[in-house]
Amino acid sequence: MSDKEKEKEFDLLRSFHEQFAENQNHHQTVFIQFISAVLAVLVGYGFVYTNTSISADPFIVIRCKEAIISYSLIDLVGAYLIAQTILGLLVTLTANIGYGFRRDQFVNFRIRQKHIAEETYTAVFPANFDPGNKGWEQYLPEFNRMFIYALTIIQVLLIVSICLPAYQQFQTWKWWRWPFYFSLASPLAWSFYVYFMYYGRYKKLG
Repeated sequence: MSDKEKEKEFDLLRSFHEQFAENQNHHQTVFIQFISAVLAVLVGYGFVYTNTSISADPFIVIRCKEAIISYSLIDLVGAYLIAQTILGLLVTLTANIGYGFRRDQFVNFRIRQKHIAEETYTAVFPANFDPGNKGWEQYLPEFNRMFIYALTIIQVLLIVSICLPAYQQFQTWKWWRWPFYFSLASPLAWSFYVYFMYYGRYKKLG
């Protein structure tokens, strides 16, 4: 390989390395926006939830003059589904960003191995810089992983919060109880599906 070709290869590899670093800075900005979205979701759902009575009517909003005494159960369910949809979307985006980081990290890892002597590489980079051989619980970068865990816990808490008023109504609507509960849990099931789907893709990178 000529000196010109080597220089061109080096410039190409360096540009990828720089782009990798820029992508990580961009991801940090995106996560700040994600946290803002989570706070907006919790505030919106919390407002409807705190203004919905346990014995709320399934479809009729209870009013006293112009003030709302209690939202209907369908209003609460609507707010719940909107909140869960946004949380599920955030889980999907966070997993996608984490997977993209690992994919780029694999390429970066191979670039370093190619251009740095093994003895120097092991002295500079610790063992955890190797993006491979990680289990399902660690395949995402720690920041992404902790954020997904937090979102999942919030999803579980939302399910628990809506089960009590829903249970009061389904004392009389027993045939609809289990399909309704299944629909409430489906956003959480989606989050688990996305997490392990990207784990399957990660395993193919190695």
